[in-house]
Amino acid sequence: MPISFQVLGQPGRDNALFVKIDTGQSQTRILFDCGDGCPHQLAVGELREVDHTEWC
Repeated sequence: MPISFQVLGQPGRDNALFVKIDTGQSQTRILFDCGDGCPHQLAVGELREVDHTEWC
């Protein structure tokens, strides 16, 4: 089960974590957002397909 992740944001500033889990049958996308301005680093299509969001 491949798990990929992407850290969003700038070093020394607010960051977020985008995780994609691929079971082979489906993909689950989770966004852990711990700061303003991070989600804009994702493609609009990817952001629309986020399944779960956890705001810190």
